[in-house]
Amino acid sequence: MNADTTRSSESISNPITGEVIKVIESTPEVFRFEFVLLPHGSAAAPHQHPVRQTITARVGTLHTNVEGTDHVLKPGEAVVIEAGQTHTQWNPADTEVWAMEEFRPAGRMHDFFRVLFGLARDGLTNDKGVPSTLLAAALFAEFRDSCRPGRRIDRIVLGALRPLARLTGRDRVIQAYLRGQGHPVDAAPVSAPLAA
Repeated sequence: MNADTTRSSESISNPITGEVIKVIESTPEVFRFEFVLLPHGSAAAPHQHPVRQTITARVGTLHTNVEGTDHVLKPGEAVVIEAGQTHTQWNPADTEVWAMEEFRPAGRMHDFFRVLFGLARDGLTNDKGVPSTLLAAALFAEFRDSCRPGRRIDRIVLGALRPLARLTGRDRVIQAYLRGQGHPVDAAPVSAPLAA
């Protein structure tokens, strides 16, 4: 898969976290999408990107945490997340939240979401949407240019486990999702989920 189109109507959903994204624009310069967070949904875990991310609330109230500071975004309000800042977002309400998100430059965020949401759709994450430890090691190794865990200890542990993830075929699982084929049956995860 390659996120090099200028316009798109692709929708990607994560049934575990309640996230739904509708791609608006996907080029090397910008990845822009409409983001819907279902009631009581949240991002899988605190994380970082090596690029700037802007989130603008459109409908409802979106809660975010950036570097330990909570932000409550009402329609029209935005938060800018600079490269390398740990952040997460959630919806504690009983109604959907709609927001616009933008990454500049785009990196491989489009493909990252396709793979992560595909893993969740196929039952390869825990009940918070986090892949097993070895699968997470393979995922973050593949997308180290786009996304990484927010906690330093998780970055260290997952980095150390990359060779084992490769040895046990977890990198092949990620590659299968990148090709749009889902996971091979013989490479299902066997390790415990990473703590959120």
